[in-house]
Amino acid sequence: MSIATADPAGVPVDPTPLDLTPLDAAILHAVAFADVFDHAPTPDEIHRHLTIAAPVTAVERRLGKSAALAERLGRPDGFVVAVGREALVERRVRRTRVSAALWPHARLLGRLIGLLPYVRMVAVTGSLAVDAAGDDADVDLFVIVADGRLWLARALVVAVVRLAAPAGIRLCPNYLLAEGAIDLDEADRTYGTAREIAQMVPLAGFSTYRRFLARNDWYVAFQPNHLPAGTRRADGGRGLLRRTVERIGRASPLDRLERWEMRRKVRRLRAATRSPEARYDARRCKGHVEGHAGRTAATVEARFRELLGDPRR
Repeated sequence: MSIATADPAGVPVDPTPLDLTPLDAAILHAVAFADVFDHAPTPDEIHRHLTIAAPVTAVERRLGKSAALAERLGRPDGFVVAVGREALVERRVRRTRVSAALWPHARLLGRLIGLLPYVRMVAVTGSLAVDAAGDDADVDLFVIVADGRLWLARALVVAVVRLAAPAGIRLCPNYLLAEGAIDLDEADRTYGTAREIAQMVPLAGFSTYRRFLARNDWYVAFQPNHLPAGTRRADGGRGLLRRTVERIGRASPLDRLERWEMRRKVRRLRAATRSPEARYDARRCKGHVEGHAGRTAATVEARFRELLGDPRR
């Protein structure tokens, strides 16, 4: 049995195993992605992250009737896992409980960050965004800020991070982006990035969230079944204090302070990593210091190919 090919982003195309339909291959790809993170998805979650457009009923139908999928996948307690990975269900249940306890803190602190001067959007990403936070999980945050004030905004966000630490809540604002840079670069337009966009949970700045999705609508080609979160929610007022601080902050002394803070932090952050995924400049603070995205894409591709192969061989 031959193995299906995949494009450089890891999206299955033209599956060649004769016992698999394109929808079967897309289901296996979604399961492979979850498996790499030791996560047991539900059929609804698989549908949400399929690489091809299809109704959720079609996913349920293939999971229930496809002999080829039955050979490769198990469905313990309503979850979907690769054969031999049934133990992931117990881990999923435990992580769901941990996530439920962590969400109230994440929402409170995320909305607090959303009130800070220069902050335009706050969203949760990473494991908590899919209710898969482990006992020692960070709360990963994606933050969009005003142009020309990224590093001062970051300093304010870090103050909230330190405020939360004594309570055992570990906030990790690992990606800050200026409004003028919300059109992600071509190099970032991968399946992995599209998946992060689809999984993120906005906590503040819903109008900016909607604008971010619109400016990065390329992600829909990778996640065609995604329904954006919070698109009907309206933002609250920006507040008199915040407007006043930002109006004062237009003065040139703060421009110099922004440049000083940027030079100081960029020098330290660049010295701490050689990862090509990390980006530190006037419009981005992308702290992906361990080359996580590249390793994940390769690992998902390998796991996907394993699942495509005949499990009996």
